[in-house]
Amino acid sequence: MDEINYNYPFPAYEPDSKKKFARASMIVGLCALLSLFTFVLPVPLGALGLIFYCLSVRQKEKKDTAAKAGLITSSIALTIGLCFTVFTIFYACWLLRPENRGILDQQFNQVYGVTFDEYVESIYGEILQGGTN
Repeated sequence: MDEINYNYPFPAYEPDSKKKFARASMIVGLCALLSLFTFVLPVPLGALGLIFYCLSVRQKEKKDTAAKAGLITSSIALTIGLCFTVFTIFYACWLLRPENRGILDQQFNQVYGVTFDEYVESIYGEILQGGTN
């Protein structure tokens, strides 16, 4: 039987090990964008994507397209995640001030049908009044 010699005009594909950080940056950046609704994940994932971008640029002189995509997606997710976090903390602190207690009670009445104090008391019981439960 004749041995078949396949002379391919193209060399076999070998993945470039220098592009691993660029791909990781892009994938982590996309995951950070997709996880924006989770409130916690976009900030660490965005920061990790930026770290991977810096590592990919450090290894190669020419910036890869995946590295640029990772930079953009990670930056957007990190910025939006930080804005959501700061806004949520600011709004929670603002609502807990004594002069805004009426707004907080009104919101809790609309959602739960009880005031904020009644809601907290139903969860924690007598602990707030100095009890030992």
